[in-house]
Amino acid sequence: MFSLGQHEIVAGAVAPLEIDLRQRLPGAVCARILIDGAPAAHAVVGFELVSVAEAIGAHSLSLDARGEVELQGVPNGVLRACVRSRDGRWWWRSPTTFELSPGATAQVEHDIATFERSVHFLHGATQAPIPHARVALYTQGPRSEQRAEVRADELGRVSLRAPAVHMRFELFEPVAAALEPAELDWGPGAGPLVLRTAP
Repeated sequence: MFSLGQHEIVAGAVAPLEIDLRQRLPGAVCARILIDGAPAAHAVVGFELVSVAEAIGAHSLSLDARGEVELQGVPNGVLRACVRSRDGRWWWRSPTTFELSPGATAQVEHDIATFERSVHFLHGATQAPIPHARVALYTQGPRSEQRAEVRADELGRVSLRAPAVHMRFELFEPVAAALEPAELDWGPGAGPLVLRTAP
């Protein structure tokens, strides 16, 4: 729902009201999303209006097996694509935008590169691993940070594959504790990422 402006109604009077909606007509977006060159089957894609910095929540849909979807009724303006992985562990926001004209159909395609890394969770005081650590993982979604959970193995390790996004981690089991570093920019690398509790 959006405002069409203001109109004064005088008691007892009949006044014609003409509203031109041609510049407010919603459009459609045909999206095709790939992850590492393969269709992002059953991932979720949505679009946010950059001008108002808020998500079009009703226009987030799951991609089909070909990584494609057509979204109808998308408000026009400057838009940014947002993609959530099939396992829900991360959101990716496109670094580029596109403009959807009133009543038009836009074609959008993205191929998202991901990087697999091992993350180790250690006790800061002893450097011992935290077995079966449960950690909240936050990435920036359409409206705000979105939360997912990961669980480490018996050696405090978890393998993650994600695109180049900013991540924030919070340990909540077996104890709630801050991690250092608490935030990082995900990307390629050879060695494991080590996150420790504060000593």
